Amino acid sequence: MATTKKAAAKTAATKKATAKAASTKKAAARTATTKRATAKTATRTSGAASSFLAPTTASGRIAEQPQRRARAAPKKQQPQGPENVANTVAFRTNDEDKRIIATLIRDGEAASDLLRRALRVMERDAARERMYADMARLASEDLSDEPDDWELDDSGKIVDLRAGRSGS
Repeated sequence: MATTKKAAAKTAATKKATAKAASTKKAAARTATTKRATAKTATRTSGAASSFLAPTTASGRIAEQPQRRARAAPKKQQPQGPENVANTVAFRTNDEDKRIIATLIRDGEAASDLLRRALRVMERDAARERMYADMARLASEDLSDEPDDWELDDSGKIVDLRAGRSGS
């Protein structure tokens, strides 16, 4: 008996929700019809411009004007930097990306964690490239002809020799 009451209550709730959805659809259709009718209605202006009428068809109905889309403002180029990095980065993977992810992902690791690891590796590679570029740039530098900037005293403490030098 209790099961029958629950089923009846559930059926009544379903009918009520269906009726509400239908009512909402009807209201939306009425609103759309009203908007179309309002857009088609021609109005006269008063004063010197009273001769203006909306364009009409041969049958006297108001001709529908094509809707003009507002022109989108050109996108401004965002300056590069850490403050302009998106909080969420999404991309669509292709077959090659999926293969690489499947090969490199660890047990229990999320794909986002794998991508974070990859970013760290790329950061280290960029630092290594800068280091090698500095090494190549400084390879011909010979510091043996220049005076030392520091030395150790008898007790093993560092002594700054630049303090007494002029120009430093």
